Parts: sequence; structure tokens; C-alpha cells
Amino acid sequence: MIAKESMKEIAQWVYLNTVFLFQVNDSLESKPNQSIADLYSGFLKDHSIPEFNFKNQGAIIALLEKILFYIRECFSEKEINNYSIHTRQNIVFKIGDSEMNNWTLLKNLRNSVAHGDYRVIPKINTYIFRNRDKFQIEIQHGDLGYLLTELGKKFLF
Repeated sequence: MIAKESMKEIAQWVYLNTVFLFQVNDSLESKPNQSIADLYSGFLKDHSIPEFNFKNQGAIIALLEKILFYIRECFSEKEINNYSIHTRQNIVFKIGDSEMNNWTLLKNLRNSVAHGDYRVIPKINTYIFRNRDKFQIEIQHGDLGYLLTELGKKFLF
């Protein structure tokens, strides 16, 4: 189960992502000539943070949750299994069959996120997702981003 500190950190990232996007929107309306660099600098100062990486854990987990929920609710098992997920090769299966079909993979991944049974290890840019004792995978931050991009392009557009 994800530690409370990690849950808080991910919630903070989601909050900061959202606040920044709202500030960009407000700036486009009220100060259309303000540069992104000035907006970013002001955002850091307003929130007393030294830096802000837009490709953060909060963005990844929030997007993963929404994409997986949508796919599992709106597409059939056959539709999901008929699609070849090219970025699967970047997933390291620790527990479970690496040859499991896409439906099972996405179901286990969705359950892991839904139940908070995952870990983010920022020092090595790794995510570990578990579903009880039957499924555990590891994936690097960048590779998870590629997986989300692939799933988003296929199932959202």
C-alpha cells in the first residue's frame, strides 16, 4: 500500500499542476503578452518552491488513473486485446505472467492505482505497481509516460 507521505506528495503535485494551468489560463485572458518564463517564475515564488517539473508523479498517476478507468469502462475485452501495446516491452514483470493479455494487464494496473497499491521511487525514477500477491510490475518514469501517450492516442482520439 502506498505510504501516506507518498500519497500527500502525489496530491501536492496534482494540486500544483492544476493551479499552474489555471494561472496560465488566467494570464492568457488578463495579460496575454506575459511570457511563460515570467509566469513560471511568479508561480515558483507564489508557492515557495525552488523548481517545478511538469512531468511529475502527480501528473503521471492522475493521467494513468483516468485513462485506465476510461479504457476499462468503455472498451470490450476483445477490443483491448486486439490492440498491440508496443510499450509493453518496457515493463518489468516481477510477479505475474509477462505474456498476460492486455485486458488482464490493464485491469491489474487499474486495480493497483485504484487501491493505492503502488510506489514511486523518485531517486531511480521507477514506479512499482501491485495487485495483491498476483501482480507486480516495475516501469521507469519515462517509459510510463510513453505507455500513457500510446494508450491515450489509441483509446482517447
